[in-house]
Amino acid sequence: MGEMERDSLLSHGAAFCLHDRLFNCSDRHVAYACSRCGDLLSPATERSKILSAGQSKFDAMNKARLRVFCRNKMCINEVSREGADDVKVEPIALPYVYRYLVNELAGMNIKLTMKIE
Repeated sequence: MGEMERDSLLSHGAAFCLHDRLFNCSDRHVAYACSRCGDLLSPATERSKILSAGQSKFDAMNKARLRVFCRNKMCINEVSREGADDVKVEPIALPYVYRYLVNELAGMNIKLTMKIE
């Protein structure tokens, strides 16, 4: 192995170590974001309705299922079915500090949007 290959492996290892220590082991946070409007603060969850009589044991155990949807006015009009998950709201992994920054800037009437593909 040449010197250039060795340097490449060392730099990739250092980058992976930094990512692991500063993100995965520190403040990794899974949040929901809407890919329609790019908002991190509008997606919300609500408990699903309790099923009526005749539900199976499996359904009774999973009463705490959460429905995910976007509260933005632009997105509410595009949601197809009431009571179903919004397919455009996706979980993403990001540093919690970023979510805190988005909240702080929203308090100052500055909106950050994200492009989610």
